[in-house]
Amino acid sequence: MSYREEYIQSGQCEIALSIWDTGRSNPCIVFLPATMGYPGYWSDFLERLAASGINVIGVHFTGHGKSSRSIKDYSFSDMLENTADAITFAEKNFNGRIGVLGTSQGGILAVAAAARDKRIKAVFSHNVMLPELKESIGITRFPLWSYSLVKGLMKSGAKLLPTLQLPVQLYLDLKKVFLEDAWRIRFFDDPLNLKKYPVCFLYSLFTADLHGVTDGSIQCPVVIFASKGDRLFSLDYTKKVFERIKAEPKELVVFDTDAHLIFNESLDTVFQPVVQRINSLL
Repeated sequence: MSYREEYIQSGQCEIALSIWDTGRSNPCIVFLPATMGYPGYWSDFLERLAASGINVIGVHFTGHGKSSRSIKDYSFSDMLENTADAITFAEKNFNGRIGVLGTSQGGILAVAAAARDKRIKAVFSHNVMLPELKESIGITRFPLWSYSLVKGLMKSGAKLLPTLQLPVQLYLDLKKVFLEDAWRIRFFDDPLNLKKYPVCFLYSLFTADLHGVTDGSIQCPVVIFASKGDRLFSLDYTKKVFERIKAEPKELVVFDTDAHLIFNESLDTVFQPVVQRINSLL
């Protein structure tokens, strides 16, 4: 196993890829990080994936991690483009046995990518969201009744002040994100993790067109991972979204943990079941 970083053109700028290379013939996972993060925050998990014989390509999204930060008004669509370009890199440098694995916000991206990109052989998504469900507002700090109001405010903000930076604490309850202080401190002490998002990105996320997830566009197996006690993406909400996903086969895997950051705070619990499903589908 070897590690390297490469830069590729994606959209208007260059993005970085973190690559754990285990052999050209082995299956490849394209890893999509969570809100404001980059692959290095999940290095323990990704290194263990690679040690099990899986090629791993971690995506540094536009404006994130080690990628160019010249673009200030990036969107959910830019991240989908980053994902597609990482898949192209995987095809050229490894093979066609490509799966996409995302966590939290990256999980939302993973299923969205699977609805658009037929090169994906399997999608492994920790957390999912359908923006059209009013219950989606429950992921944020805001109450259910504010769903339309918050979307309206974000729309105005995206139009008038698109690059206005909003701190993560403004719209996410960090007590629901981090179960352990050590992981919260590790996140905020790392200068490569963002701490704010432009309002235009948040609006693009909560208005993303994910109809392909529910209309049969996904032509590969879908595995959804969830935490039984996740306080950010509740299990009830995850089940509601899972029921609407149209894919064959699909599977919901629920872990007996309270952690939201399951690939960090519950790694020993989740690792083997995750690897087993990757190996069975790729």
